[in-house]
Amino acid sequence: MLRCGRGSRTHSCGFPCRASALHGRHDGLRRSRDPASQSLALVPLTYYASRNNVRLMAQGGKLSSEGLLILTSLADAPKHGYAIQLDIASVSGRRLGPGSLYGAIARLEAAKYIEALKADGPRRPYRLTASGAVALAAELDALRKVTTTAARRLAIR
Repeated sequence: MLRCGRGSRTHSCGFPCRASALHGRHDGLRRSRDPASQSLALVPLTYYASRNNVRLMAQGGKLSSEGLLILTSLADAPKHGYAIQLDIASVSGRRLGPGSLYGAIARLEAAKYIEALKADGPRRPYRLTASGAVALAAELDALRKVTTTAARRLAIR
């Protein structure tokens, strides 16, 4: 996706920015020089949106806080969405709304950290996969290092 440069009023393709204050996107066309005629032609562009979180998770990147809570909830047994939501609320005191919960579930499922089981009526249970357990263990290890360091530094005060 092309965005205009900071403080620039035109894109690198030569189109003026429609909302320079917001560094907006242009309308999906770019100027192309035809070397034979030296004229400018408009060429349509195609954009594909992707979630960077899924790619980063699949490559061993950090989990979101919602992802960490969901994997923690599924570590003991498979659960459906509402049961995950209740378990997270009881463990952490944090209530995830349906958008946050099911968005994180979709990203974790795309990263192969959880998988959906056969639907039990209207509810679809999810379970932790082996790669999800490895990711959860790695994230907990990283958090353990941070909390140990924080506790040691607080003790110095």
